[in-house]
Amino acid sequence: DEATAIEGDALVQYVADFVAGALTPTVKSEAIPEEHTVDGLTTLVGDSIKDLAFDEEKNVLIKFYAPWCGHCKSMAPDYAKVAKHFEDDAEIMIADFDATANDAPKEFKVEGFPTLYFKKKGSTTHEVCSAGRDFDGIKDYIEANRA
Repeated sequence: DEATAIEGDALVQYVADFVAGALTPTVKSEAIPEEHTVDGLTTLVGDSIKDLAFDEEKNVLIKFYAPWCGHCKSMAPDYAKVAKHFEDDAEIMIADFDATANDAPKEFKVEGFPTLYFKKKGSTTHEVCSAGRDFDGIKDYIEANRA
């Protein structure tokens, strides 16, 4: 607690916990949505991405975006169309992650927007997705790379 005065013993304990790896990092996260998936599009947040995006039973495509990004806004209708296209396919998850309002796990290197990552079913490793940013490009990439 920031209001609590830092005393010597508390500081020593904090450093010991840090060295032991016993501290829990603070993760910036929007509230977990009551309904994760709407019209085939799953909303991931900082507190839910590990539980949902690393599901080995699914092929997972994640779009890391910024709400103010023009490229992201242009891509959004086609991305939503892809999500709707795969909505009834239980082996595919199409997900959005607002990278300005949530902390992404260290496995994801997001240096620009939008950034797409894809993970095959049976794996826990996400790879940067080189698909085009339109409906056909994304759909064809998923169909060619899914497990």
